[in-house]
Amino acid sequence: MIDRAGHIIHIDYGFMFQNNPGNVNFEAAPFKLTQEYVDLMDGLDSDKFEFFKSLIVRGFIEIRKNLDELLSIITIMSKDSNMPCFLRHDTLAKEITDRLTVKNLEKTKRNEYYELAERLTTQSLNSFYTTKYDQFQRLTNGINI
Repeated sequence: MIDRAGHIIHIDYGFMFQNNPGNVNFEAAPFKLTQEYVDLMDGLDSDKFEFFKSLIVRGFIEIRKNLDELLSIITIMSKDSNMPCFLRHDTLAKEITDRLTVKNLEKTKRNEYYELAERLTTQSLNSFYTTKYDQFQRLTNGINI
């Protein structure tokens, strides 16, 4: 993630790109969304949770508008890299593009992004895999997530 001034503000590249945290491949949720997070937003039917989903939609719109620039940065960072998050740098740009199920912003209605955000939040909410990964982190690394 890059802020408006061009500073990199997100460093979880492995999870964003091509390897899972700890190289354990059972984390299948699109993102971590536990009941605690939902409770902080006053529940699934709250205005805060709707606002959260609207931010996801806005994020997709911005990613799509700036996808070429983002892919250029990723391509530069991955070239000749031996970092595990760039396992297959030659296919990384296509993999990222393919994750955006709504391909053409100009021909897309905003509600398709909302449907995508809805699907991702549903898949992520209290994911069995997230719970198991958190337990794995506690047991193997002493990380209490």
